[in-house]
Amino acid sequence: MDTATFKYMDSLGVVHGQSFDVLAIHGMDDPDRVRFVPAILYDTLDGGKETAFKGFQKIITVELRALNTNEDYLRAFLQAGAKSITYQGSNLVSEENQVVYESAEYENEWFDDFKLAKKYIIELVESTIRHVWAVRTQPADTMIGALKLKVPITGTLASPETFTTNAGKLLLTEDGLPFPVMSLLSYDITVRSNGTLYQDSKISQVGDVSQSGDNITFQLATSDIGSEAVGGGFFSDIVILMQPITT
Repeated sequence: MDTATFKYMDSLGVVHGQSFDVLAIHGMDDPDRVRFVPAILYDTLDGGKETAFKGFQKIITVELRALNTNEDYLRAFLQAGAKSITYQGSNLVSEENQVVYESAEYENEWFDDFKLAKKYIIELVESTIRHVWAVRTQPADTMIGALKLKVPITGTLASPETFTTNAGKLLLTEDGLPFPVMSLLSYDITVRSNGTLYQDSKISQVGDVSQSGDNITFQLATSDIGSEAVGGGFFSDIVILMQPITT
C-alpha cells in the first residue's frame, strides 16, 4: 500500500514526522483541482470582466486507511502552523509539499459503525504558488489505462465493428503513443465507451475482450435508436482500464 508522510513543526521548533497508509490521494501529480492566486476579478469601465491570476496552488485530497492509532498526531498536524506532506506512490517520484489546512473542523467515518475502524478524508492546499505545472510521464510498462477520444463508430448491433489496439482507429493513444502490451493473463481489462458527448445514441460493447498477440480485440456498436452527431456519424471516447491480476 502507498504511504504519505505528514510532518509538522511544533511551537518549540521541533519537527515531527509520521507515515500513514493511503487509500487514495488526488492532486499530487495531475492537476485534479487548483486554486488561482490572487482570487481577484476586475469590473472594467466598459462592463467587461478581467482576472488578475498570477499563479495557482494545488488542492490535495488524502484518504487515509482506517486507523485507530496516531489520531492525536493527526490532530496536532492539522493545528500546526508549518506542515508538509510527502507522498511516494508506485508510479510517482517522492515530492514534499508545504501545505495548509483551511477548514475549522474535520470529521471521520466509521466502517460498519465500528469505532476502531475510522477513515479520514483530509483536504489540504499547498502553501507555495506555482506558475508552471510539471506533469510527470508514467512509464509505458506501468500504465494502468489508455485513452482515445472521439473514435468514429460504424458498427451496429447487427454487425458490430471490431477494434484492436495498435491497429486501425486505435493505432495510437490520445497522447500519440503506442498502446501498452496487454495480456489477459496479467490484467483484468475493461473497455468503456462513452458517446454521450457527441450524440444521444448509446455506444455499447458486444461480446467479451479477447487476446490478439500483445494486443486486445473488442467490438463496439451504436444503438438502434438515437440520432447521429452534429455533422453526421457516430463517435465514442474509448477508455481501456488495466487492473493487475495478483496471485
